[in-house]
Amino acid sequence: MAFQPFGYTARMMAHLTLEEIEQVLVANLPKSGSYPPEGVVRGWVVDNWFCLWSSRRRNGPIVFGRIVQYGDVSIIRVRAGADLNYVVPFTGFLSLFALILLWRLFFGDELSRQINSWLWLGGLTAFVLTLSHWRRFEADPLVTFLIDKLSPTRIEGFPH
Repeated sequence: MAFQPFGYTARMMAHLTLEEIEQVLVANLPKSGSYPPEGVVRGWVVDNWFCLWSSRRRNGPIVFGRIVQYGDVSIIRVRAGADLNYVVPFTGFLSLFALILLWRLFFGDELSRQINSWLWLGGLTAFVLTLSHWRRFEADPLVTFLIDKLSPTRIEGFPH
């Protein structure tokens, strides 16, 4: 399988309308203000976007998804991975740091003075993205939750 530090994508097709899918998801999420027991899926649904996470771990796996209606068939596209809420901003921060180093190099700083920073940047980026790639399947229970609740007729991209 390809290198997927931002999680894997899955696509499901269900014979439900957008409103029915939203009702199913909201009905299976804990009510606002209540403390859910262990193992319960938490999340939110806004229009045709949704986000799910596990109540077991505060910084654990997460699933982002979008529902698109085509006639009487709905396509649910999801991206599922471990710690997406930390990996994406951290990658953005590292990209900004690389731009700052390039800017300094462009305006006269010597490469020999920056070599330590470039090595740290490369090592840290490789470590974070590889760790996220290894842990991407921690979101499988959340995708399985979607499959169980929505009963899709076709599933693509779910690795297990």
